[in-house]
Amino acid sequence: MLNGSPLYYDKDPDVVKDLIARNGKPNIKCKDSLSSVFKDFLDRCLEVDEDKRYSASELLKHPFMDLAEEWKLYNPSQ
Repeated sequence: MLNGSPLYYDKDPDVVKDLIARNGKPNIKCKDSLSSVFKDFLDRCLEVDEDKRYSASELLKHPFMDLAEEWKLYNPSQ
């Protein structure tokens, strides 16, 4: 999200799963300059353990989404 393209976007999906499993969460270069709510959102998205990682439904309910103005255009119930 920060870089404009997904991590390993140019790789085969099976290779990506292996890379993420081996390398864990990617380093976020400018993490200190991000808001705490956005850092938490990223941490939930990037959780390597599938059992701990938020689902899409849970991510949509994350407080960060309340701050995402454009999201409200696609979710009239908000």
